[in-house]
Amino acid sequence: MGMTYLNLLDMVRFMFGLVFAELVFLHYEQERRPRFWCRFAGGCVFLWMFTFTYFLVSNLPVPIMVGSVAGAFWWLAASWLTLLFLLFCYDITVGTGVFCLILGTVLQELMTVFIRYLWIGIWMPRFPEEHPAAYTAILFLIYGSVYLLLYRVMSGHLHLQEHASVLDSSRILWGNVVNCLLFTLVQNLTSGLFAWVKTPGDAYASAEVLNEVILPYYLTWMLAVFCVVMFVFLYLLYEIIYLQQDRQMMRVLQKEKEQKYQLSRDNIDLINQKCHDLKHQLRALELVDDARRAEAFAETSRAIRFYDAAVQTGNEVLDTILTEKSMACTLHEINLSCNIKIHDIAFMDVLDIYTLLGNALDNAIEAVMKYEKEKRVISLTIREQGQMLHIFIDNYFEGKLKLKNGYLVTSKADKDYHGFGVRSIRMIAKKYKGDVQISQEKRTFGLQVMIPLETRKPA
Repeated sequence: MGMTYLNLLDMVRFMFGLVFAELVFLHYEQERRPRFWCRFAGGCVFLWMFTFTYFLVSNLPVPIMVGSVAGAFWWLAASWLTLLFLLFCYDITVGTGVFCLILGTVLQELMTVFIRYLWIGIWMPRFPEEHPAAYTAILFLIYGSVYLLLYRVMSGHLHLQEHASVLDSSRILWGNVVNCLLFTLVQNLTSGLFAWVKTPGDAYASAEVLNEVILPYYLTWMLAVFCVVMFVFLYLLYEIIYLQQDRQMMRVLQKEKEQKYQLSRDNIDLINQKCHDLKHQLRALELVDDARRAEAFAETSRAIRFYDAAVQTGNEVLDTILTEKSMACTLHEINLSCNIKIHDIAFMDVLDIYTLLGNALDNAIEAVMKYEKEKRVISLTIREQGQMLHIFIDNYFEGKLKLKNGYLVTSKADKDYHGFGVRSIRMIAKKYKGDVQISQEKRTFGLQVMIPLETRKPA
């Protein structure tokens, strides 16, 4: 293959079409590495330079079979270089990168089917040579419009950052690697067959209709169907395995909450018993001589101070979780104010209430712990408003809130595990046909849970 403008344009179309196809599924929500634009520009320059090596490989003075194998390895290397480009520019795992690579490869090949095979290969084979400028402009227009549309659509459905653990599991990672290699093999075989049947004098030269119409259309549409099936298969497989892992993790967390709830009840009963004993000790202090009385009073006051953290709402579950968290706030010098105005919350399962409030308050406590004492403020309000149960949790917060598609992007290192906290709150709210809203106003982070009061406990 000679290095003409059209040949170079086709190679650039492949290389950068693949890169931007991968970014359709990746760019929206992933964290960028430091000096992102320098990395991005440097990576693009490297890929541009690598594109020229194809013309060296395609013109090697070797037998046709050897040249074909060398060309196949070049296409494979070019594809996996785009994976390195993603890892170089974005803070992603290998599993996430491989998943984007195969999705991008399928999308890029689907574009190739309609541009290089149908439009240029069958319908208007002379158009690029006769109108190179128009061909270039149309290429940019088609790629730009299709990728922008898919970017808008897919950015709301794929949460790769949140689901990185699924993509990094050995089964999914190696499955995606095998799928990518298989798809590349099918892609190269189809491309070679298409070029063969379209080369004058080759294939079935005596059967013009077969050579010019039937085989090209057959190969084109078979590859298009294969691309669509592969894309749907990958997407559904990802969703199914993610849901399985999600349910398994939620079951583990639910079991932990059950154990923690029972432990909390036992601890609060013990505290109440100890505080009852301390009251008698306070009376006994009246018999102690003056020299020891002040010191004994101070020790006893410190010991009984936790009793002030007890919250009594009339609901055993609320009393348990709020007393537990109030004690934690007292220990860490956090000002927790509670305003509870709810008559009946019995329509919710005990563990659902405990899990919802526990996760929300744990997040708030952890958030304010990093600030100085006067900024450690948390406000909890539970009230009925109309036919809705409203739960408001506000805490002091400095910085910019990160939201992606209505989901909070955690800054914790263990993003996969900690993400289950907010997700479990959403799942519980949806279980009772409710909703969750996250907001930031000035220096306050707000979490609001709204649940219809007419909801009955699911069977």
